[in-house]
Amino acid sequence: MERARFATEIRWLLQTALIVFIAVPVIGILNGTKVLGELSRDAILTHVHAGTLGWITLGAFAMVLWLYGPAVPASKDRNTRMLALMSAVAIPVYVAAFFSGNLPARAVTGTLLLLIILMWTVFTIGAASGIGFGKLSVPQLAVMFALITFVIGSTLGVLIQIQLATGAKILTPEAVGAHAAAQVTGYLALMAVGLIDWRVLGESSRRTMAATIMVLALFVSGLAIATGLLLNIIPLAGLATPLELIAVGILLARVGRPALAGLGSPATRHFAIAVPFLILNIMLTIILIVRVVTSGSTTDLPFGLIIALDHAMFVGTMTNVLFGVLFVATAGRRVWPWADGLVFWGMNLGVAAFIAALLADARDLERFTAPVMGAAVLLAIATFTLRLRAGRPAVTAPVPA
Repeated sequence: MERARFATEIRWLLQTALIVFIAVPVIGILNGTKVLGELSRDAILTHVHAGTLGWITLGAFAMVLWLYGPAVPASKDRNTRMLALMSAVAIPVYVAAFFSGNLPARAVTGTLLLLIILMWTVFTIGAASGIGFGKLSVPQLAVMFALITFVIGSTLGVLIQIQLATGAKILTPEAVGAHAAAQVTGYLALMAVGLIDWRVLGESSRRTMAATIMVLALFVSGLAIATGLLLNIIPLAGLATPLELIAVGILLARVGRPALAGLGSPATRHFAIAVPFLILNIMLTIILIVRVVTSGSTTDLPFGLIIALDHAMFVGTMTNVLFGVLFVATAGRRVWPWADGLVFWGMNLGVAAFIAALLADARDLERFTAPVMGAAVLLAIATFTLRLRAGRPAVTAPVPA
């Protein structure tokens, strides 16, 4: 099996992601079961940011190296290693700042992290230009646009933190929704589509015109929702609905049948099950957009719908994708092989029931499903950590552009 360039740096990022991820199920179980009562807002924000930044974004940076590593000139190896190391330090510090509740610390560490995100984006665009934008594979194209959207959403997030820390009037209250929309609908959806296409289709992945339209539709829809919410131009946010329907249709045509077949294999089932969760996220997003457009307001939106949408993306889609990546990266190091089935079924049945409970406003079911989902995730963290420590990841070279 051919080793990818920057395999050591990929391992750093994935291992740090797993460590930071511990906070997410722990806080989630406590919040879902209410054994300690209502948790503080700082704890909930830590839960969210440890997931989106600590876990998913560190994993996303690892995937950038996996996909674009061969295109990086050897003269930039040292800078690339330094960027990976800075990310592995800065993101946990930023998550800790949220847990502390210290607003100036959040603003400062967020600003530093935004610079690192911008560096990753410049790194990716530079590598893409070296390959040739017309020659990029579907995952490479999707990851590049995902990072561009990530810069936009993160900039809004940092400005919000600066505003809270200083009391300055920088953005309107609508910026919070625009920040969330850019991160979920743009950044994470694009990242998920690219990685699913890469691993579900494998060598059969081809960048057709339809695939390019799929990626661009998601990119533009993320920008439309974020801009529409930020500027309170509701019809602009509504533009995302037809674009996302187009993207869903093309995605199903490309990966629907292979994903169904992939459910039977431990090596591909995490990627395969991410497909219906991604589609569920997009459908719930469309429902949310329709409610905003018809009401003309972003207030009084169903809380359960928003949290269900987030969990469909954060757990059902991106966590499955990254667990699939870790399964591939540690191939041949089957420490605790019995854990694979428990992780897959426990997490996916747990999150599916949790989403159903949120949509039905069934609080008792939420309290039961949260620990099931969280326990499966904690088992996965322990299992993949042991497998990463058993040796360098046996990562393979990316699908050729």
